[in-house]
Amino acid sequence: MIGTLIRTLLAAVTLLLAVIAGVAIGETAIDPGVVFQVLANKLWAAGYVLDPIDEGIVWNYRLTRALVAAACGAGLATCGV
Repeated sequence: MIGTLIRTLLAAVTLLLAVIAGVAIGETAIDPGVVFQVLANKLWAAGYVLDPIDEGIVWNYRLTRALVAAACGAGLATCGV
């Protein structure tokens, strides 16, 4: 039981880190800290002062791409491909 919980938590943390890395890596280099700040601003209105271009790149393009990729991977894993 505990082993299953540890594996599940490890998989969730790995997925989160992979999504953050997928959002941070691209043609324009964006620091992972900026990615966290953009997410905090959009989800919880944290009030960080950010460059609107970086915010748009993260929120409108890279985050959607990374989340769709994670959902596709989860779907493929569920069906056993």
